[in-house]
Amino acid sequence: MIILSEKKSILSAKSDFIFKLIFGDQRNVDILEGLLMSILDIPPEEYDHLTIIDPHVKKEALGFANK
Repeated sequence: MIILSEKKSILSAKSDFIFKLIFGDQRNVDILEGLLMSILDIPPEEYDHLTIIDPHVKKEALGFANK
């Protein structure tokens, strides 16, 4: 009998799509806060709360306007 092990693929957060799924959702705002606090070295008393207003990138921001 041969047993094959299944490889589980892990999606990379370096992908824009995966990053947005993780950090661009208001339900995951605590994860985003932790990331920003560690990158920007913000002490907890320096901020009140974080709200994601619009997680969608507009095509104008990517340089695709009028195309």
